[in-house]
Amino acid sequence: MRHNSTGLRFRPLAVLGLLASLCATAVVVSAAELAIRPSSHRRLNVKPAELGGVVYYGPNRTTYFLHSQGVVHRIGDDDESLVRIPLQSAPEGVNSQVLYSDIAVDSKGQMFVAATWTRRPNGGGAGILVYDSDGRYQRSIVLSPRSNIRHLAIDPSGNIFVLGIDPGYFRGAGNSCFLIHKYTPDGSRVNAFSACPIPPGDRTLEGGAWDLLTFEVDRGSLWLENGKLYHVLPANHVIRVFDPVTGVGIGEIPLQPPQPEALGTVAAGPSAAWRVLSRGRDGFLVVWSTPTGAGRASVVTAHDRNGAATAGQRTPSRIGMPVASAFNGHVFLLTPQPDGTVSLLRGAVVRTE
Repeated sequence: MRHNSTGLRFRPLAVLGLLASLCATAVVVSAAELAIRPSSHRRLNVKPAELGGVVYYGPNRTTYFLHSQGVVHRIGDDDESLVRIPLQSAPEGVNSQVLYSDIAVDSKGQMFVAATWTRRPNGGGAGILVYDSDGRYQRSIVLSPRSNIRHLAIDPSGNIFVLGIDPGYFRGAGNSCFLIHKYTPDGSRVNAFSACPIPPGDRTLEGGAWDLLTFEVDRGSLWLENGKLYHVLPANHVIRVFDPVTGVGIGEIPLQPPQPEALGTVAAGPSAAWRVLSRGRDGFLVVWSTPTGAGRASVVTAHDRNGAATAGQRTPSRIGMPVASAFNGHVFLLTPQPDGTVSLLRGAVVRTE
């Protein structure tokens, strides 16, 4: 796979960059604490900085990790099917390309990766590169109009949902700013929704509005579950819920951030919901990140389906970073190892009084 001089661009903090801050002793934050009852453990011969997006695909009970060198690691629920899948080079004529940190998988096992690329002498494009289950390049989906993709999801009909900023709004080409963009399987946009959390008409490309949107998009997430689309705005501590067919809002789920005493240190800024994992009827698991004078403090909290906190604790390094969850309530965590690599821990979230 040919890459440009900057290599594959990832946002490691979105997945593993907080591991360094997860080495504190557990701190009680409520009457009930969180614990993980492990059911399996699988060693991954990769380093945290090399991993990008992660997705659990329910129908085939498989977890996918996107590796920074253009490789996907596919791990089955039986823990015996760890497969390393190199992604094939895109067609001739693509001079350089950048894969971003998110990956989606459809019902056929096809893998969708957000990307930008250049072609000489006719410029380049942005959209999604599609690979089959063996990593062979299938096609490029050019999104029209273009969105700056950071996260994506695929519905059973092949429609693509993108979390990203629409550059057209900031160029004055539109009067509305939205963060979720729905495209047909061939890349034609049919709808846009989930309004940008900025003052109406603010088109400043530097500072306030742009910085906020960049953070919400880079650190946000979206997923489809039980016929609904969920969109997390981490700085606003809210999950927006939409009808994926129409884009009409169904409601919002406010997430209660951890109390100051849970951080074990003085906060230098507000908490952000760095990663939200759905656990089906059991609610949500939220990884919070708070800037402090000593770096960042991280807290994991459990919430019911209305967003109310039910339990939480500082994440000890021996447990690791929650990165994905199955809708049956199980959670997947990456645990740092002494040699600098990580292991995948699968288990059930339990409460301890």
